Amino acid sequence: MVNGKTPDEDQMAQLNNDFNKLLGPSIQPKTYLYALGDKNYRYANRTDALVKVINLYNISTSILEILIAVVVFYSLGLIIRKQIDKSRGQIGVLKASGYGNGIIMFNFVMTPFFASFIGGIVGFALGGGLSSILVNEFMDYFILDYGQAFFS
Repeated sequence: MVNGKTPDEDQMAQLNNDFNKLLGPSIQPKTYLYALGDKNYRYANRTDALVKVINLYNISTSILEILIAVVVFYSLGLIIRKQIDKSRGQIGVLKASGYGNGIIMFNFVMTPFFASFIGGIVGFALGGGLSSILVNEFMDYFILDYGQAFFS
């Protein structure tokens, strides 16, 4: 990129000329720098495949997220159903005491919801803490640029 923009053919030629001058007259001039998508570049297929790989990664992670959500909601439904089946006698007593279906259902739905919510917060906190510990461990063995990550 030149000044934040992708260079055109004339700018690429100028860059290659400048680069060849830096190498000196003893080396035969040739093209060292290529524009994005330039088919003359030997590894153009690899650089073009990068966009396809990124798109495939985005699609596969989206599918995986949907599948995980389906499994979570199905499991939550099974847990609620099992809890209701185990508490059938208590439900009968609550109905006989005058409690409505809405209040009884609210109790059985909100219990796993709050457990999941608290578990999610604890998991997020543990994951954040452990990730910083792991990054610090890797910094001792590898020289990597650990920049800040921004999520949109």
